[in-house]
Amino acid sequence: MRLNLPLATILYAVCLPFPTLSCAQTIIKLTTPSSGYLIAPVSINGSGPYPFLLDTGSNTTLVRNELLDTLGISSQKSDPC
Repeated sequence: MRLNLPLATILYAVCLPFPTLSCAQTIIKLTTPSSGYLIAPVSINGSGPYPFLLDTGSNTTLVRNELLDTLGISSQKSDPC
């Protein structure tokens, strides 16, 4: 995707007064296999990276039981409250 210069200038001007917005960035390389889905490298508890499907419309994160077992993480659902 190519960002045109006027739009980039406007975005920079909007972020300039907010240092946390303009400085706090993490850039990752997404891969796109033949399926067309976006795959993001994810680290869990310092291990990885593991390939995770990036779904911006999902409100749930799924992790394979095999990976949880490898990492020593319980696969039981927990209530955050």
